[in-house]
Amino acid sequence: MDDRELVKEFVKKWARYATVLSGIEFSVLNDLVEETAAHTQAKMIFATMLTAESDCREVALRLALADFQATVSKK
Repeated sequence: MDDRELVKEFVKKWARYATVLSGIEFSVLNDLVEETAAHTQAKMIFATMLTAESDCREVALRLALADFQATVSKK
């Protein structure tokens, strides 16, 4: 895969992660409703780290970078 293709794949991953993170709070909290400690932790994460769309993009960037590094190192 050439550099242009790698960049396109990276940007796609970043966009996917950002989209998922911006709309997942309700689903995550519902899934954890019976696990009090995990539910509390998830609420804290959403309240402190994912409060704005820019926060979601930043976390998504970090996830995409980690994913990209793992993918590239496998090749």
